[in-house]
Amino acid sequence: MANKSSIKLDPKSLVRSIKKIAAPIKTHLVLIMFLLLMSTLIYAVFTVSTIIQISDDGEYRLSAEAKSLGTSFDEATIKKVDELRESSDGSAIELPGGRRNPFVD
Repeated sequence: MANKSSIKLDPKSLVRSIKKIAAPIKTHLVLIMFLLLMSTLIYAVFTVSTIIQISDDGEYRLSAEAKSLGTSFDEATIKKVDELRESSDGSAIELPGGRRNPFVD
């Protein structure tokens, strides 16, 4: 029978195995991080470029504009807005009776 090397599962051998695997990663950590960062940056630029190049759907845009322009307003609210005064209007502010203006000395 040939000697088969088996994996030992005791904690000391596992720690040694992990250290053997981690040693090359430690020495090249800066390069790995740089490559990861550059890959992420290239992916982001490519994705944004693809989104910008997509042409818009004219029919959908026209139907969305038609829906948004076809709104109706509450008539009472329109009357209130029409009754508002301009800021340049020099007329005095009318306060309800029994109240005083806290902003006037």
